[in-house]
Amino acid sequence: MKIGLETESCHLLFQHGRMNLFDFVEFAGQHGFDGVQINVVPDFNLHPRWGVLESVTDEYLARVRATIDRHGLYCELDTRGSSLRELVPALRVARALGASVVRTYIRYPLGRFDEKFLESQAIEVRRVVPFLEKYRIRLAFENHEYETSSEMITFITLVGQPDWVGLLCDTGNSMMAWEDPITAVRAMASHAFSTHFKDHMVINEGGTALVSGAALGRGNIDIYTAFQILSEHSAELHVNLEMCFPYCTTFKRERGTGGVHNFNGAFTIAPSPFPPDLVKPTNYYSPHKASEEALEALVQAQWEGLEHSIAVLKKLRDKYVTPKPKV
Repeated sequence: MKIGLETESCHLLFQHGRMNLFDFVEFAGQHGFDGVQINVVPDFNLHPRWGVLESVTDEYLARVRATIDRHGLYCELDTRGSSLRELVPALRVARALGASVVRTYIRYPLGRFDEKFLESQAIEVRRVVPFLEKYRIRLAFENHEYETSSEMITFITLVGQPDWVGLLCDTGNSMMAWEDPITAVRAMASHAFSTHFKDHMVINEGGTALVSGAALGRGNIDIYTAFQILSEHSAELHVNLEMCFPYCTTFKRERGTGGVHNFNGAFTIAPSPFPPDLVKPTNYYSPHKASEEALEALVQAQWEGLEHSIAVLKKLRDKYVTPKPKV
């Protein structure tokens, strides 16, 4: 089993000019990661189409790939959408970077879960399969806050291309659908081509329950059991650290949708990670909207949380992954 680092773990650093993709790859290589996951979803101050990629010219992509190869890292790409129009350009970029897996997720037209729309996209995704075969890239659909594990498994079963279309198992996103993270990981592990490994907790802000990101081991998810389940699934599975901190979001489904009704276990209410007079949860992901003071404080919190999470992930790997004997 190999471990990777997702660019979202450094989102504030990218957004505010503290890091670029070459810095990121160097950082991953120097910190003992086996691979990188590159998020090409647009965001504040990033490329309006390609996220942390500054360009998709042949020259630029060749430079990125050379840097990745120089460190001996695997590469995966994170995009979004389920249509041919959205996915084929991302697949071409992934091929140029030498990526073996492309993560994506369903974009619901009305911004809320729609079972009929989810099912309808299975037909659209089948149109993408010839490109997956051509480029030798697997497509991994993430449980992206709106769906339970059973809904995602039903979706890829409808697609019916298990060699090419599977899941990206996100260890925290099931919480927004009121599903216990370990229940979700256990269900999705055998269908997973890749992962986002993270920790979450629930906070109460002004009487509203919200899901907040946390550095590994500082949230309420049983990350030890989650890692063990993933390690038992496949020796080839990549466990990619996606430290969603600072980050906060709302529940996307009604309470009980995924089987959880009460605030206990992973859903136990925890103290807010930042004082509300510094930054409110709605601005955790974008603290520049609050103040320069909030931005600087949360940038430092992200750096510290990243270093902490890397150390925890390495300990998990050392505990649960048996090294292959040298020949």
